[in-house]
Amino acid sequence: MQSPPPPSLNRDFHLLNLSQFLGAFNDNVFKLFLIYALAQILGTEAMSSINQWAGAIFVLPFLIFASSAGYLAGQVSKQRIVQHIKLVELVVMIGGTLAFYAQSVPGLLVVLFLMAAQSAFFGPAKYGILPELLPSSALSKANGWQQAFVYMAIVLGAGMVPLLSRLADGKYHIASLFCVGISVLGWLLAKGIAPTQASGNTQAWHLNPLKGVTETYEKTRQDIPLITAIFGAAFFLLIGGFVQMNLIPYGVTYMGFEQMEDASLLFLFVAAGIGAGAMGAGLLSGRHIEFGLVPLGAIGLALTLGLLGLQVGSDHFYATGAILALMGLSGGLFIVPLVSFIQWHSPRERLTEILALDSFLSFLGVLIAALLLMGLSDLAVSPAGCFMVASIMTLGLVLIAFKTLPDFLVRFVGAVILKCVYRVRTTGLEHLPNRGPALLVCNHVTYVDAPLIMAVQARRVRFLVYRDYYEHPWLHPLLKLMNCIPISENDPPRQIMHSIRSAREALEQGYLVCIFAEGRLTRSGLMNAFRPGYQKIIKGMDIPIIPVFLGGAWGSVFSRATRGRYRNHRLRLPYPIGLHFGKPLPSSTPIHEVRMAVQELSGTHHQMEAEQKGSLGTLAIRIARRHWSQPFMSDTTGKRLTFGKTLVGSLLLREQIRKQLTREEQEAVGILLPSCVGGALVNMAMALDGKVAVNLNFTASPQAFASAMEQSGIQTTITSRAFLEKIPDYPLTPHVIYLEDLGSGITTWDKLRHALAAKFFPQRWLLPTKALSASQTATILFSSGSTAEPKGIQLTHANLVSNVLSAAEVIPLGDRDGLSAALPFFHSFGLTATIWLPLVCGIRVHYHTNPLDGAQIAQMVREEASTILFATPTFLMAYIRKARPQDFRTLRLIITGAEKLKVKLADMFEKKFGIRPLEGYGTTELSPIVSLNLPEPPSLDPDTFTRKDGCVGHPIPGVSAKIVDPDQRTLLAPGQEGMLLIKGPNVMKGYLGEPEKTHKVLQEGWYETGDIAKLDDDGFITITGRLSRFSKIGGEMVPHEAVEQVLMEDGREHSSPFVAVTSVPCDRKGEKLVVLFTEDLGDLDTTIERLKEADIPNLWKPHPSSFFKIDSIPLLGSGKLDLKEIRSEAEALASQGSA
Repeated sequence: MQSPPPPSLNRDFHLLNLSQFLGAFNDNVFKLFLIYALAQILGTEAMSSINQWAGAIFVLPFLIFASSAGYLAGQVSKQRIVQHIKLVELVVMIGGTLAFYAQSVPGLLVVLFLMAAQSAFFGPAKYGILPELLPSSALSKANGWQQAFVYMAIVLGAGMVPLLSRLADGKYHIASLFCVGISVLGWLLAKGIAPTQASGNTQAWHLNPLKGVTETYEKTRQDIPLITAIFGAAFFLLIGGFVQMNLIPYGVTYMGFEQMEDASLLFLFVAAGIGAGAMGAGLLSGRHIEFGLVPLGAIGLALTLGLLGLQVGSDHFYATGAILALMGLSGGLFIVPLVSFIQWHSPRERLTEILALDSFLSFLGVLIAALLLMGLSDLAVSPAGCFMVASIMTLGLVLIAFKTLPDFLVRFVGAVILKCVYRVRTTGLEHLPNRGPALLVCNHVTYVDAPLIMAVQARRVRFLVYRDYYEHPWLHPLLKLMNCIPISENDPPRQIMHSIRSAREALEQGYLVCIFAEGRLTRSGLMNAFRPGYQKIIKGMDIPIIPVFLGGAWGSVFSRATRGRYRNHRLRLPYPIGLHFGKPLPSSTPIHEVRMAVQELSGTHHQMEAEQKGSLGTLAIRIARRHWSQPFMSDTTGKRLTFGKTLVGSLLLREQIRKQLTREEQEAVGILLPSCVGGALVNMAMALDGKVAVNLNFTASPQAFASAMEQSGIQTTITSRAFLEKIPDYPLTPHVIYLEDLGSGITTWDKLRHALAAKFFPQRWLLPTKALSASQTATILFSSGSTAEPKGIQLTHANLVSNVLSAAEVIPLGDRDGLSAALPFFHSFGLTATIWLPLVCGIRVHYHTNPLDGAQIAQMVREEASTILFATPTFLMAYIRKARPQDFRTLRLIITGAEKLKVKLADMFEKKFGIRPLEGYGTTELSPIVSLNLPEPPSLDPDTFTRKDGCVGHPIPGVSAKIVDPDQRTLLAPGQEGMLLIKGPNVMKGYLGEPEKTHKVLQEGWYETGDIAKLDDDGFITITGRLSRFSKIGGEMVPHEAVEQVLMEDGREHSSPFVAVTSVPCDRKGEKLVVLFTEDLGDLDTTIERLKEADIPNLWKPHPSSFFKIDSIPLLGSGKLDLKEIRSEAEALASQGSA
């Protein structure tokens, strides 16, 4: 799993950590010096008693001064306390040196007491200052480092004591001078910590140490998680003290050590293990507090204590050392989450007194350990038996941990397993409340969505899960451990209410509750309708709703994507996915707004994905190398290239074009080529060179063509002499590069050199710097100019990459699929869907230059055994006329766009060829794909939809859609008609040189399409017309397309439009409808009578005098109506008043 790294630990923390490291080093060295000195004075036979009494005296100050230390840490700056305590430590160490010199037993015990007292006052300040120096997300890492350094100090101290003792020849007053020097260094480091403010106290100081601790306990015990963590930390010190006091007797008794100094070497293994475990806990926790480590640590402690109790490996030093190291590792994993949680969860104004309570109970645990060992010694229990008693005690802790933290254990274990499967990027974790309830509403993609959400954040989450999953024999034990709440729409009403009450109770208790509002796993990669059940959970509650989106997991091993059905979904480990948390929404937010918020997070995910993938050039290199020898592109001229040859050819073209460019600084280059291999290679060459490709529309009017060249500022056009002979004589740029000339300059050495580079060179060697950036403009496409002068639409690499990746995520493209492509590259759908989509998906593509050449298209599909066809409805009509049924028998997916697919046309196509075209929707400004109708996947749920007749489909992943009132811009509910707005990483960079027009249609990331539409509950879009194709007559909006639909209901088949409705100014009503028609309309009087009887408002019915016959309806090259020309003709005819 991958999540944002924890914040770095700052200078002040490192100074504090080094200072406390030196203090811990001194404590342990001095304590061991003292024990050895007392053994010299009192005799080694008193070793056991010395250990126990020294432990008890060391603990006593922590019990006496815990409350006072907490009070002081609240009243005074903790930074000042740290500095002054380090000075006190220096004084105590000097006193210890004098006591060693005098060999005074009482003096040594007094110094031990004072040393412990200064440590008691240091503790609350040391731990309490961490939240003041660091953000909460760094607490686990900081505590891991702090605990690791403490036990590193123990390791070094234990290792240094025998060495220092021997160097001083057993004269501990000389050896202790080393401790004095360490104290001076610790004090100097503490002086470098930046000043902090006193946090204050909510509790008065008490002379009686028990009274302050008791008051804190009474105020804290109602907070069950906090008091449980405090008792857990106390138990850790109980076991730690027990092990420390019992380990030397264990070494002497079973391992043959003759001197205590040698037996003390065993401490090295424990301390090293704790340090490693603490550091590991900090790393495993990341930005969170990973409670799942606590049960694991408890199990490890119980197991290793039991092994020592059974004397396993006691005759081998390193075997025992390994057990002790594992014990320490388990202890580190156990204690770090508890300490971090106490610091994070405690109210800031009570933190120091709670830390004092923690210190008191912890060292009370050490005292209990000492008393317990004394009692066991009196009962003649052996050191091994003592460890077995500790093991049994710890098993009780294991049971408590499992009972208290089962969901955290499941989360941690699940995260470890899922780390092998997924690499998760997260955003928006700051939107999750640190405390208190919230309802998470998430899309549902995989069987492991719940563990994924648990794994990336620290809060406890109660999940509502589908009852069939909850009761599955394999899943039930796990879901029960996670405290999931089962629910199903098929449950009896009483059972449903019980599930809802359980969820409400969880929220009232302060839990996060998560519901997968779709109610089922997606079967298509599209987000299903959100069910309203979650609204009952929060009814009447002031609970924030947190939208959550899980992206990229569709197609992974735990999703329901059919293996092999989606070419873009390959089994790779770890599988990259994203988990995104949105801003909190009020509990009163309508369901469609919550769903839209989740969809917007989908855009965040796909934006990140596109930026991560890089530019079109980097993507082309990566994909071509993956499929190097597989067939890729071909055309009807006979050219055939593999992926590898395509990349080599593009690089060769890039080099040849560079040689012929008159100005190196030229960013935009014109391309005047049809849909063919040469045209595709030139577009790829531009992407590999970081140039802006301007595919010129060779079906546009001369004026529109000239306008595109002028706006884009191109000085060079790449074309073909053969192609120029087939199109009108357009004025070209000053510099023209012909494909025929480029090929003649390529040598065999050039081919070999570029083949080696294409296959083996790093991307940064192959691409100029600007070709690596996803934010750079990749292409400029010009609008059709149907209503005004063509606009230059700038699309970035990220726009195109995100749109292709989103479409590839849900379009079922398999290994054996092949695409027949005839859409021109100046058409945004042609550019995106027939060059870049097949490249990304690794499928074959076969080009033909003329999309209206029905016979040739039919032959191409038949001979290439193509399975996919992209076309417009106008082109489909040509195929109906020219193709035979057997020509299209291999097709399994046909997607149309650019204009409305009429149901009648779809029926005709399906009747003849046995396959139904599916309609999509997009605009050039949106790269262009917005929504798609998709084939039904196997075993689709009855109330789950992937396509709907009359709709333009469901937004593809990463794209958000909403409907607003055209005038007020207020959000409309599902089923209401209004302006369609689109948001996502596919939204254009802007109109070329037209910032005002860009701002008019693009605000806060939402693009105003100009289409009037409605959304249904399942998220499907129905286009009802263009705002430009509405007339405001008598204050009401009248849709032109609805009137055209009535006029064309004559029951006959037509290959081209024969009716166009527009409007002209009217003095009386503002506008009036005008109908232009051709002779294909039939009898005008019959049509007018049919119109009078039609079930539409009278305001929508044009006056008979407003019908005008013309030779043909003006069309654009794409087959769309030329609205600008239609309106111009209508105004001229209406002014003449002739029919």
